[in-house]
Amino acid sequence: MAGSLRTALAATIATLLMLILHVPGMMYGVFLIFLVSYETAYLTFKRGLVAICVQSFGAASALCLISVTGDSPVAKVIGVAICAFVAAFIRVTEVRFIIQPLDFSVFAIATIFYFDSGMRANQAVSMSLWPVAGGAIGVGCKVAIEYIFTRRMPYHDLHREIDARYLELEKIFQLYGSNCATPELQTQIIRVRNYAFMGQGKMQHLLQEINERHRKETPRKVVPASIPVLAMLMDLMAGYAVHNVPADLSTADRALMNDFAQAMKFIQEGKWEEAWKQLDGCSPASSVELAQIENGLRTLVAFYLNDSHDSANASAHAMQLATGNQHWLVPDCFSNPEYALYAFKVSLCAALCNVIYNAMAWPGIATAVTTVLVAGLSTSGASNQKLIYRLIGSTLGGVICGLGCIIFVYPNADSAVPFLLSIALVTWIAAWVSRSPHFGYIGLQIAFSFYMTVLTDFSAPTQITPARDRLVGIMLAILVMLFVFRFEKGADKMQQTFARLLRLQSDYLLATVADLPDPVRQRKVMELKEQMGLAIGSARGFAELVPFEFSPHREVHVLRCEKIEQAIWRAGDLVLSVSSWPPNAVSADCARQARTAIVERLPVLAEAIEQQGHTHGKPLQEDVELCAAAPGAVPPYVDKSLAIYKELYLQCAEIAPA
Repeated sequence: MAGSLRTALAATIATLLMLILHVPGMMYGVFLIFLVSYETAYLTFKRGLVAICVQSFGAASALCLISVTGDSPVAKVIGVAICAFVAAFIRVTEVRFIIQPLDFSVFAIATIFYFDSGMRANQAVSMSLWPVAGGAIGVGCKVAIEYIFTRRMPYHDLHREIDARYLELEKIFQLYGSNCATPELQTQIIRVRNYAFMGQGKMQHLLQEINERHRKETPRKVVPASIPVLAMLMDLMAGYAVHNVPADLSTADRALMNDFAQAMKFIQEGKWEEAWKQLDGCSPASSVELAQIENGLRTLVAFYLNDSHDSANASAHAMQLATGNQHWLVPDCFSNPEYALYAFKVSLCAALCNVIYNAMAWPGIATAVTTVLVAGLSTSGASNQKLIYRLIGSTLGGVICGLGCIIFVYPNADSAVPFLLSIALVTWIAAWVSRSPHFGYIGLQIAFSFYMTVLTDFSAPTQITPARDRLVGIMLAILVMLFVFRFEKGADKMQQTFARLLRLQSDYLLATVADLPDPVRQRKVMELKEQMGLAIGSARGFAELVPFEFSPHREVHVLRCEKIEQAIWRAGDLVLSVSSWPPNAVSADCARQARTAIVERLPVLAEAIEQQGHTHGKPLQEDVELCAAAPGAVPPYVDKSLAIYKELYLQCAEIAPA
């Protein structure tokens, strides 16, 4: 609510300033507030500045193209296609924020549109550059409002992330100590496992922000070197939960879990000496896994008790680790032809829409090009969802709110106050909806459609054609994309993502024991865990989009997505289980052979998932006795990991039968 009110206030002030200054194209400047709104004024300013620079570059690029080619129609069509290709390729391949690719393409294509609409050259140049000035005013108002009304500090967010993990560890220790085999324990195991999958990336990014912008002391000192240890504790406890149920614990083990819970309580309160004494009074651990957890707790407490040179060096190393991963694009962005093919399809759709609205001499439906850039996604469910949300947002914002104000409010207004109040009210509603994790895109479309309808001139609008033309443009984009795209099913994309996840997990298990310098290995492990988290999120996103597919086999696809999601969880259990093996187990013959076999077979499963049960043309044969030739007895932790692998294999065979 507070963020939505700040956005509404910033949009209203920006509208008033642009009305006073007579800034043409002010709707782009007001709408830019939505695109650069972040949780901090610093990020809002940073992203806003980048957006304005990219918009200026997009407009300048289009002007250069028109100047060099002599306003050639063919060159303008090619320019639209190139801009769309660049925007689509960057959007689908970027891992971290580089630019908002739509800013470049939309402003370049808008500049070409002004020349297509028959304006004089000087007027078209003016209309191309004024929206950039409007964007600067909008961003300036948003940044000023954020600095006035918010006082967010990254310290508090970092403490919140750390405290949340402390609390989850304390709860799971208490539940194991009380022999509580209830749904509450299962819920708690899932929460701990989610934090384990999440890793330490978010905490390290907050550390990086603190190091860049806030060098003063934190309100409650955080030792950076303790963050990897805390992440390791989450991994160990998640792996322990995979292997053990409360009924398996002895009385001594339950007492040890209660001691761990009490130590975690002292840690949350910052009573490090009491936590150390509590751990000193613990009974000896009866298993290697519990001994690892105890050692992790002792290491965590020791970082806060010992202000030594070694601790300082470890903290400095943690800060280097936070800034070590600087990949901007996915690793296979240039080697995987799917990205370029997708970008080519988007550019073809944009060029066709440009040709059609010029051939029809109907410039009002040029919004079809923007619709292609926004809704041209890789699956039918994703595109259908975007298009449905775009139609809903356009109807609510352009037709109901926009035309409603034009017909019932503005004719009876004798000042600018009702106009500004309507801007504030609709912006507040759109900003509130845009913060929804599921329907946020509708909020953006409500704002965009409303601004396009009412912010067309410096007086109250009286025309209803903008709202009508926008809906027609959206329908044109839908028809063109249906002709060009042959969308993949969400279940197929989810299956491909699952295969990629299996390969990442194989690389992760290999990296955790790689013979590399410690900083290099830790950075590699952190990077792979972050990529695994992104892959899991992507797979779940595809599953959520399957219900939007209008197919007679949709129920079958939904069922397959559910099976893939279960397999993703089982694969995560396997990684947590193998990662929790004792460090000295890696050198043992049996454990080493088992680990090597799992690492080698995960890519084979991935290939079978991609090739529908075949590897290099041959059916995948069942091969789950990984330790058949291992000498000696199989340790319990290895045996449990192999049992998880067997379950994973059977799930993969069900997803992609030979």
